[in-house]
Order: sequence, then structure tokens, then C-alpha cells
Amino acid sequence: MPQIDELFRLVKSLEPNEKRYFKLHADKHVVSGKYKGNAEKLFDALNHWREETYDEKLFKQKNKGKAFIKNLAFEKNYLYGKIMEVLRSYHAENTAEGKLNNILSDIRLLYNKGLHDAALKMLEKGFELAERTENLPAMLLLFQFKHRLKRHALSEEDAKITEADFEREKGILKMFEDERTILYHYDTVYNLYTTGKLKERLNTIKTKIDEYAQRNVLATLSFYARYYFFATKAFIAKAEDNYPEAMNLYEEVFALWEKEGSTLKESSAHNRTNLGNYLLCAYHTERFEVFPEIIDKIESLPIENSTDEAEAFHIAQRYRLIYYLNSDSKIDLNKLIRQIESGLKKHGDLVSKKIRIALYINMCLLALQERKFENLVDLIGKTFTLIGRSNDWRNEMRHLKFFEMMAQCSLENYELLDYLVRNNERWLIKNNMNNQFTSTVLNIFRAALRNEENIEGGQLTTVSCPPDTQMLRELTLRWIKQNIKPVGA
Repeated sequence: MPQIDELFRLVKSLEPNEKRYFKLHADKHVVSGKYKGNAEKLFDALNHWREETYDEKLFKQKNKGKAFIKNLAFEKNYLYGKIMEVLRSYHAENTAEGKLNNILSDIRLLYNKGLHDAALKMLEKGFELAERTENLPAMLLLFQFKHRLKRHALSEEDAKITEADFEREKGILKMFEDERTILYHYDTVYNLYTTGKLKERLNTIKTKIDEYAQRNVLATLSFYARYYFFATKAFIAKAEDNYPEAMNLYEEVFALWEKEGSTLKESSAHNRTNLGNYLLCAYHTERFEVFPEIIDKIESLPIENSTDEAEAFHIAQRYRLIYYLNSDSKIDLNKLIRQIESGLKKHGDLVSKKIRIALYINMCLLALQERKFENLVDLIGKTFTLIGRSNDWRNEMRHLKFFEMMAQCSLENYELLDYLVRNNERWLIKNNMNNQFTSTVLNIFRAALRNEENIEGGQLTTVSCPPDTQMLRELTLRWIKQNIKPVGA
């Protein structure tokens, strides 16, 4: 397995605008239009590399004879540094944070040169931008410079540190402390939730986060502190299975973002995640009517980078599939499958294997629901390929095997169905996954193969059915009702 190459990952992470900026500024000493320097040639080779991972031996073979190959280690280090230099310049010109960093650097340079009046003018410009973007760390740095500059004022009046300034600085420090504390609680809740340990510390975290509401200080908090206050409470409500309350809290989050945060690009990715969490709550409360509007919002939020674009894609498609599985809306299944598969190809490794499998399984469910059995067979094959030999997906494998038998029975491919019944029963026994329910379903398929009349699945409602096969039982009963018929009928 090739080792991860940081330069390759960096090149592949660049956005189109960043790549154009790099091409314009990477080798300024090279005469434009005449020839390319080694850095740009290496950049082009990595940028057009079609493999999903970087294999240095293969890369050298395919670029044999090119100038940058002769001293590849040096050229790679040089290119990495050049890309970072260009990125710093690009973001300094195109983001508020970059512009603030430039202002802080300019103030430092002017101060060190003894140009205190010019530094003070730059200081006011920095405060204006920092306040507008609620950049609390930058505001604290600006106050540090202000204190230094006051010491060099020519008049005694100008040298005074006013009480108003001091109170303002204390207020910012308090806002910053509250913001970091609430963000800490949010991250803690998220990590505990994903590791299944949230209930152990739920009451402690609830007490600490609720203190802000009890002290009636929400209005004095920064935008991010208020945003994550409501997001944390929503997460806690979701963890307690109180989905209606979680939805109400997420609506507070969205209202806050629409009112104050829509111009702060940093919050777009977090808002997208919260919109997905909102839809998860809507699913559990069967509020499927809200899905189309929220999915549109997910897809319309600003995209900052390829990771954002991939996340917007898979969150929107995940809940689009869930919506179609739970509504009577008409769907062009082939078109939807093409869109999802095209998106998965485009975003590559930015969509995890877990998410890919989940999307394919939901497409299988939709194909089964729509009685598109040829689509179903094709999707099952692709899902099997994704899962491979991993034991982490045994329950999903069992579902897929039964979906495949349903599809082949409906398509009247009885020889293949006969093989699948025997092979899948062996697999179930080998993996200790056979039970009264699965045996009953296999017998229903055998009855169809024997050309028996009056095949029905009423018995499935009474046989023992473990929790991990409840969904499969419902799907099987629906399929039997809609699709099965005796052989030769």
C-alpha cells in the first residue's frame, strides 16, 4: 500500500481558483509563455495524476526523463513550500481573516520602525474589520498593540489608557472565554455522542450549558457562542430521543444564522451539518414534508472547498433517498442513480466508505420499493463490491442477500434463485446469523421454486424476529404482497 504523500494531497486539495492563482504566481522568474519551471511542471504532473493514491515508483516511471525527476525529493520540498507561500498570499487577499493577519503584520512592522502614528491609523482599520467579523482573538491582539502605542504618544492626554478602553477589553475577554467554553461543550457532546458515551456525562454537561440561559447572558455572547449554545442543546435533546425539542432548537440555530451568520463564511459548513441533523430529527418524528425545503438549503449554502462540496453532496443525497423512501413523490430512479454515482466518482475519497455503502443500500431500498428489480440487482452487486470481505457489514450483507433473492424471484430467474437460496443459507449458518425468521423466508422462496399455490407471508408476522431483522421483515412482507406469484401462474 503506497504511503500517504503530503504534497500529492495538498495539490489535490486545491480549489480551481487556488490553482489558477498558483499558476500565475508560482514561478515569477520564469518568462510567461516561454517555458515552465520545474515546480510548475511537477505541479502539473501531480495535478493530472489519475490514480487515487500517489505511488512514487510508478510516478517516476510515468514521468521518466522529465527534468523534475532527476532531483525529485528537492523539487517536491520546493513545490510544497511554494504552494504554501502562494496560498498565504491568495487567502490574505480573499478572506477577512487573511486581511486581518496582514493588518496585524503591518502594525507590527510600523511599530518596529517607530512609525507610531501610521500604526495607530492601521489599528483603527483593524478594529473595524475585527468587530465586523467578530474575530475576538484578533481584537485582543489589537488591544495589545494599542497599549504599546499609547506608551509612545507625544501628549499626556493621548497616552492615557481610558476606562472605556479597559472595560471594552474586559468585555471582549469575557466574550472570548464564554465562546471557547461553549465550543468546548459542543465538541465534548459531539465526541461523546459518536463514541456512545454521552449518557454517562449528559447531566453534567446539561447543567453547565444551561447556566448561560439561567444567568440571562445569551444576548451578550458572541454570534458563535450563541450559535453553538443552541446547537449543543439540540444535540443533547437528540441524544435523549427528544426529537421534537431538538427540531425546535435547530430552528433557533437556523434563525440565528440567517439573521447574523450568513455573511460569516466559516459557519456555512457547520450550518450544513446542523441542517442534516435537523432532517434526522424530522425522520424520527415522521415530518417528511420538511425534507424538500431543507435539502434545497443544504445544496444552496456557500461552498468553500472540495470537502464542503463533497459533504453537501452526500448529506443532500442521503436525505433525498430517505424522503423518496417515505413519501409518495414520483421519482426517476435511473436519473437519481446516475446523479449519485456521478457525484461519488467526482468526490472520490472525500466521501467515506461508510457513507458510500449507506447511499448504495438506500438506493437498493428505493429500487426494491419501486419494483425496479434489474436496477436492484445491479446496485446489490456494486454494494457487495464496496463491502468486500469486511465483517463490519454482516447485517447489511444479510439484507442484501435477501434483496437479491427477492429480485431474482420477481424477474423469474428461478435457476439463479435456487442457487442463491442454497448458498445464502450456508452463509447464514456459517456466520451464525440464521434464525427462525430467516429460515421462514428461505422456505417461502423454496415454496415458490416448487410451484406451490397461495404463497403468502402472514406467518412472518408471528415468527420470532430479532431487532436487527425487523426492517427486513417489513420489507419482505411488502414485497410478498406486491410481487410474489406462483411459478407458472
